[in-house]
Amino acid sequence: MGSNRPRILVLGIGNPLAGDEGIGIHVIERIQKQELPPNVRVVDGGTGGIDLVQFLEECDCAVVVDAADMKAPPGTCRVFSLDEVDAMGRSSTMSLHQADFPSVVRLTRMLTRCPDVIRVVGIQPEVLRWQTTLGPMLTSKFDEIVDRVLAEVESCQHMTPLVAQAT
Repeated sequence: MGSNRPRILVLGIGNPLAGDEGIGIHVIERIQKQELPPNVRVVDGGTGGIDLVQFLEECDCAVVVDAADMKAPPGTCRVFSLDEVDAMGRSSTMSLHQADFPSVVRLTRMLTRCPDVIRVVGIQPEVLRWQTTLGPMLTSKFDEIVDRVLAEVESCQHMTPLVAQAT
């Protein structure tokens, strides 16, 4: 892959054993089956917490897919910028995991290089119980959610890669 293309990370986060809480993983599994440009890396982050730092430091743009408690109707899909993720801080209810994503971003900044562009695609869950399938609302909106994630990946293709700016 040439250095003139941004390194894009598509990172799914979630627990696929907990219903809609696994939406990020389900989306990643679908995207992994598609033909993507060589500068796009698709990663199943599971409930990785601080283990996600290693993936963030290696990219120019990250598109993160996760269930997000936004107090919105189930199936609502919103894209958050890095600034919005930062503003959520430690009191965030965004991530339903033990290590919230804003903390992972802060840790990445302290330890290493963090991408300038991070977009978090948050999906409001409906069903949060032990099951390996998505609930009916997220199932009905699944293709739309995948398309939204792919649109974010495509928008990252137009950015200037950080590696080309480094000395």
